[in-house]
Amino acid sequence: MKRSRIHLLASVCLAAGLLAGLAACSRSKRAAIPAADAAPPAQALILSGKQTSVYHFCTCPYAKDIAEKDQLGFANPAAAERQGKIRCTFCKPYDAFEEYQRARAVEDAKRTESAATPAPASTP
Repeated sequence: MKRSRIHLLASVCLAAGLLAGLAACSRSKRAAIPAADAAPPAQALILSGKQTSVYHFCTCPYAKDIAEKDQLGFANPAAAERQGKIRCTFCKPYDAFEEYQRARAVEDAKRTESAATPAPASTP
């Protein structure tokens, strides 16, 4: 009985930590992703280490353990897999990246819509 409570508590703490980590991944950092396969680690959403075969989404706790000098950044999960990296089973980078892309598309559509909507004419 005690063990299941500990696992439940650990799961809740882990979920809260992931949500906090996603909020900490700044929008300006995510918006500056270049189109090429490789991205500077400071701007990349997909990270891996030089000595590891696993890649992570930027909010993954395991990605935060990679030393800054050993970080490799990728523009997307497919670019990491072309380099022989395998996805992290904890953070599921493909799912996180797709969710980020959908959210960014919605933000872009809202921005475009608000820019295209003419301002109401002011009456003298």
